[in-house]
Amino acid sequence: MKGDKIKFADNVIDIIDHLESDLWKLKKLLRDRRHLKGQKKAFRSVREYEFCGMWKDRADMEGLSSAEWLAKLRKEQWSRS
Repeated sequence: MKGDKIKFADNVIDIIDHLESDLWKLKKLLRDRRHLKGQKKAFRSVREYEFCGMWKDRADMEGLSSAEWLAKLRKEQWSRS
């Protein structure tokens, strides 16, 4: 009976140690976040990325909306001839 109480106490101490460690990590994260809070993250416009407009000069898309072009492509590729 006494051994069970000691094992229980050891388990509780292990749990408390683990919680204390996690609390210290959380405290550090919050402190770092508070430090960075004043700094604004620079967001780039989608138009600044390389992929934007990569199809703008395609001859097969000329005069068609993306939905129209896709419908045409599907008709050509999926139709049975």
